[in-house]
Amino acid sequence: MGVIQRQTIKGSLVNFFGVFLGAISTLFIYPLNWELYGTIQYWIATAVLLTPILRQGSTSIINRFYPYFKSNNIKGFLGFVFIVTGITITATTIIIIIASIVYSFINKSEINEIINNNSIFIYCLTILMIVNNILRLHSANAKRITIPNIIKNNGLKVTIIVIVLLSYYNIVDQERAKSILIIFNLLSVLILFIYLKKLKFLDLSGFNKSSLDKSIKKEMFRYWYFGGLNYLGVILAYKIDTFMIGNMLEKQNVGYYSTFLFLCNMMIIPMTAINEISSPQISSYFNSNKIQKIDELYKKSTQNLLTVGVLIFMLIWFNIRNITSIMTNGEELIPFINLIIFIGISKIFDLSTSINNLIIVHSKWYRINLLFLLLMAIMNLSLNYVLISKYGILGAGIATTISILIFNVIKSIFIYKKLKIQPFNKKSGYLYLITILVLILGPVIENIKIINDWVSLIVIGSISSLIYLVAVYFLKISPQLNELVDRKLISK
Repeated sequence: MGVIQRQTIKGSLVNFFGVFLGAISTLFIYPLNWELYGTIQYWIATAVLLTPILRQGSTSIINRFYPYFKSNNIKGFLGFVFIVTGITITATTIIIIIASIVYSFINKSEINEIINNNSIFIYCLTILMIVNNILRLHSANAKRITIPNIIKNNGLKVTIIVIVLLSYYNIVDQERAKSILIIFNLLSVLILFIYLKKLKFLDLSGFNKSSLDKSIKKEMFRYWYFGGLNYLGVILAYKIDTFMIGNMLEKQNVGYYSTFLFLCNMMIIPMTAINEISSPQISSYFNSNKIQKIDELYKKSTQNLLTVGVLIFMLIWFNIRNITSIMTNGEELIPFINLIIFIGISKIFDLSTSINNLIIVHSKWYRINLLFLLLMAIMNLSLNYVLISKYGILGAGIATTISILIFNVIKSIFIYKKLKIQPFNKKSGYLYLITILVLILGPVIENIKIINDWVSLIVIGSISSLIYLVAVYFLKISPQLNELVDRKLISK
């Protein structure tokens, strides 16, 4: 078993454990305080939005240029990344402060009204998230993503669970919640430093700028500039919905939306692991001009991700009524149940094109991705503003679905035009037909009750999963699944 496959499986197992943890908290803990949970999600969304503004594309060079440092035996790669990031953050911070002073002068307001305790907290949270992200991405260069994923996903979930539970017992308020989030991120940084040092991958010293050719410096600068704008475009395209809901509606609506988002994010758990471990691999393939290898990875990733994603979407949609009935205060989500359709379909669009964003970002056409992202960001911002105003959080789901569909179609066409590779085949068509069938049957099956909600969830989930997996096997949609079944079951 190869490193990518092994780390993907480990990463997926870790993420699925995180899903189990998230499921328990989403069903029984987060609803104890919708407002605080929504506020925390809003803080995180705001920090994520600020991240590319503060650091630009300094972290984008990690996967892109690590192969160059490694092949040329240049020391101190991680130290170089931190130097670039530190300079970028310092310069950007100065610009933000000057802009705030000018804004307060023009509007005749006090500067402390702009730079308040909440903005300082968001700023510190953003800095810590940037450092965590650098260390996590560098771990992927070492082909190690499991421990960083445990910290990022499961650690954050546990932290939010603790905050909400303590708030329920009136031990923690919003101000103390901020302190707990900062402490968690500080501990995350410390653990990742220790982890990289143990791997002997903490190459902080020894960098000499004279070891870089003038041409590579220019390429790094271009990638730093466009990489930052690209990431900002990604945030505006994929994360702006939560931020805009928090600004346009009451904070508990962020909690409602985040709950549905969590359910549908289970569909893309393997995609997260594949992206993290594939990014340096795709960069390496481009450096050695192995387009056929990229094509193989493209097709295999799409087929497997879509197979899993459609299964999870089916389980959620068939059982959404049982899920809300089991949840603490789940009746508050009933008016927004159809949000599952839009968010779920948007995830299927993403899975259908899997690693297309990585292919463009690591190619020589990486700058064109900025244009695609800016177009999508403008469209997503506009659609979210109009549709949230009219339909509330349901409008955010509709806006995201439309934007992601158009975005992925454009990217896929571009990749095919330039590299003559695409991820679709007849088997993908089978999965799309199954998805349509699931959407049609959902309203009927979700109202079936067998003894109680728990039994209904288990029975409906088990039967529908069995039927789906049998269909996938006989249609030979996933070669990996067929190989596993043949080896483990039929051969015996």
